[in-house]
Amino acid sequence: MPHERSTGAAKPEPKVQNSLPHSKQEVIHEQEKSSDSHNSICLGFGSFRDGFDGFRRTGDVTMWGAFHLLRSTAQQMIKQGTPGAIVLVSSPHAFIPAPRSMAYNMSKAALEHMGKTAAIELAEHRIRVNMIQPGWTDTPGERKFASEETLQRAGAKVPLGRLGTAEEMADAILFLADPRHEYMTGANLLVDGGISLPWWANRGSAAPGD
Repeated sequence: MPHERSTGAAKPEPKVQNSLPHSKQEVIHEQEKSSDSHNSICLGFGSFRDGFDGFRRTGDVTMWGAFHLLRSTAQQMIKQGTPGAIVLVSSPHAFIPAPRSMAYNMSKAALEHMGKTAAIELAEHRIRVNMIQPGWTDTPGERKFASEETLQRAGAKVPLGRLGTAEEMADAILFLADPRHEYMTGANLLVDGGISLPWWANRGSAAPGD
């Protein structure tokens, strides 16, 4: 294929949209794509027993990927000179030391500290940075590795009795991005059906001995 001749004109820089998406469906689509990507790239969440390459790749995708997106987006928003909102997708793994998930746990904890630091640094530019912590969510990515029976059985163990949906996570992201909540920054929004509550929570008990 022949190369196009350069006209010498500068290419226009992409403009970051600071308004809400046109529809919730756009957010749902991105949430499902994110889940698909994560599951296909990081088949394991990284234990100290694993090889270093897999461990590092989990960090590269989960932590450094978020860093590069945050950095480039914030720089462009500052250049445009308009206020806006950035929402990072974290996880309850940021504060729950789930076994055999060391790399993922570390990466999500780092992502949240990064987000809070960015919230401070970007406040003067009227750019808000918040995080959502989705629980176990039923997406096409999950269904690549688990059957309907497995997902139903797993959902029954969540205190609210089911897995979350992409629509619910999209609603949470839109809530944080909405200009009506412009006084929120550096916040974590936990949307996990109660899965991070104490282990006896799925029994409906008030205490372990009940």
